[in-house]
Amino acid sequence: MSGRRRALLLAGGLAVTLSAPAAHAEIAVRSFASGPVLTAGLNSSGQLGTGTTTDSTLFVAPVGSPKSATSVATNGTTSAAVRSDGTVIVWGANPSGLILPSAGATILSPTVVPGLSGMRSVAVGGASLYAVSTAGQVWSWGTNDQGQLGLGDTAARSVPTQVSGLSGIVRVVSSGGTVLAVTGGGTMYGWGDNSTRAAVPSSATVAVTRPTTIGSSIVGITTGGGASFTTTTSGTVRGWGLNTCRRLGTDPATTVVTSPRTLDFGTRFVNDVSAGATSAVAIMHGGGIRTWGCNTKGELGRTTTASVAAEGDAKARTVAGPNIVEVSVAGQSVLVRDRYKGFWVWGDNAHGQLGLTGPAMVTVPTEVTFGVVGMGVQTVAAGGVASVIVRERT
Repeated sequence: MSGRRRALLLAGGLAVTLSAPAAHAEIAVRSFASGPVLTAGLNSSGQLGTGTTTDSTLFVAPVGSPKSATSVATNGTTSAAVRSDGTVIVWGANPSGLILPSAGATILSPTVVPGLSGMRSVAVGGASLYAVSTAGQVWSWGTNDQGQLGLGDTAARSVPTQVSGLSGIVRVVSSGGTVLAVTGGGTMYGWGDNSTRAAVPSSATVAVTRPTTIGSSIVGITTGGGASFTTTTSGTVRGWGLNTCRRLGTDPATTVVTSPRTLDFGTRFVNDVSAGATSAVAIMHGGGIRTWGCNTKGELGRTTTASVAAEGDAKARTVAGPNIVEVSVAGQSVLVRDRYKGFWVWGDNAHGQLGLTGPAMVTVPTEVTFGVVGMGVQTVAAGGVASVIVRERT
């Protein structure tokens, strides 16, 4: 850790401004410098890309690890990255050959997906992948039983296919079979699994097979555990879907919220939100991060395992720690990156997915270092049981 960053954290780094509200839309684009890929955690499906199925509790480099990845994603069993030349590579589980037809059931090392170029970012759902081009178009392939490919049917695809009706997209997120996308102008779309109304609120529970407009003035999107959240241009957070652990602030906890409701953060401006299976994390403007939901694996980062509802004492929901600019939550594991490219983790570590050897559960934000002073992290992606990050170039 640099001396400057250490001084800021010890002085109460939560007070440092993350970004000006006027620049809030930059959160949605998630543009990062390129660097090498590292992985950690469970590897039963080759999701670490190391050429074996041996787990790792430390971050390791996949075989032939790209030295210039700009975007990474994982669902815990299948991982993907975009290289600086705009091509997409995948590794890990390959169910029914839908991710990469030329490979077997597992792809043990990063392999190029044919037919894709000019890509900017990638997302991985349950067993479906999404690539967003620099022109803002979306390609999808893989499982499609809930219409999660957005192609108007439920037929699986093993070849990336462009999703019609979408343009200007800057970000796609997916969890299970639910998919959200947002344009640079703030228009949000949803499609796929809608059994908890997480894809398209106030709609029937049947699969939504084509992108459907569900919001405007949106800059941040996330979905996980059957619930979805958005961050608006005014800095407010809205959520809908399954109210597990009272993440949506209503009682009882099992209630399905069918219309987006605003969560109470007082007068604080929220930059972005990420949702996992049981919890959610918000990046606050000028004030660190807040966490809420269930906490059985320490995923709230609050030293205890007591749950916290979305509504309530704001101070009780604040996690002391670094100045976060990026957060990724999956399952019950949390990865974050601070403004100085420091890398912090907490929550479930049963498979070493936090890159820490030893504890199966981490209840406080803990910095992961790599033994090289000044070598930070460019971007992070949690997968619940495995994680993928992009380091700075060596």
